[in-house]
Amino acid sequence: MALDEPKENDVDETYEFDGLNFVVEKQLLKTTGGICVDFIDRGYFGGYQIEPKIPLGGGGDCGSCSC
Repeated sequence: MALDEPKENDVDETYEFDGLNFVVEKQLLKTTGGICVDFIDRGYFGGYQIEPKIPLGGGGDCGSCSC
């Protein structure tokens, strides 16, 4: 995940959730079947967790997210 602006050549999709804007490459969405972005706050461990709906070569499934 990185800070970025949508590209002008129509290769990105932009989504807004709870006041946050997300920019994702259309090809990445096609490859992953969509992505799940959650914020995890477990005391000393906190941050964003990003998981594809379709696992990409040996990764886990998106079983813990509600997407």
